[in-house]
Amino acid sequence: AIPLGGNGPGSDLFIGQVVRFHIDEEIYKDGRTDPRALNAVSRLAGSSYAEIGKIFSIDRPK
Repeated sequence: AIPLGGNGPGSDLFIGQVVRFHIDEEIYKDGRTDPRALNAVSRLAGSSYAEIGKIFSIDRPK
């Protein structure tokens, strides 16, 4: 971990090398990942998160 400063969570940077991964064949079709089947959630800014086509918020614990 490389400390980046700051007091809150998420203030470290991890650098690594992927040596192997596994993927569910239900989401991998015709050589591509189906984003709807993946049900991915991304972190935006603050307490905002997004799904494919949808944005929502989750408050951080204090």
